[in-house]
Amino acid sequence: MATVFVAVAGRHGTNASNFYGMFREEPNVPSPQTRHKARRPISVRPVTLRHLMGSIADARAPEIGVVSHGNTSGLVLRVLPNISLGIDVPMVEALLGNDTDDTVANNMQPGASRALVNAVRQLRRNIERVQALHLQRVEIRGCRIGHRQPVLRALKRLFGAQALSAPRMLDGYGTLRVTPDHNPE
Repeated sequence: MATVFVAVAGRHGTNASNFYGMFREEPNVPSPQTRHKARRPISVRPVTLRHLMGSIADARAPEIGVVSHGNTSGLVLRVLPNISLGIDVPMVEALLGNDTDDTVANNMQPGASRALVNAVRQLRRNIERVQALHLQRVEIRGCRIGHRQPVLRALKRLFGAQALSAPRMLDGYGTLRVTPDHNPE
């Protein structure tokens, strides 16, 4: 069973949560042996990488799905509540690199406060906790994230996953309103 984490706020997050609440099986996985059923989705609040990684680490699921906004550069997700940088290859390299928490925080925001340095430290701990899970599979649902191999490799490293997939095209969740045709012909 996979656990789906919805890291999107507002209507889009509600639509994704409703989708995974109703349809528990991933529709696009070709083989019944690799197809998984999703548990009840977990909404990540606040919508940041720090809280996403903390939620994943706390859930301890071997396979996960992540719903987030995305583009060809990576996840469009705040790193921390006050830092609006996205999760692209340079950000992953910085978070996984050997630089101190002070250096990483100052690269995010010059003259970083002690609170920001502590938040970076907690984020890096959460990343380590997720990597220690040795996730079997991560399925990301975010627009165009799968378009570039360097992005996929960086995200696979970030999650410490054996396998990672993401769509190459636009991805979304919505509500279809179907009405019967009352035409007597």
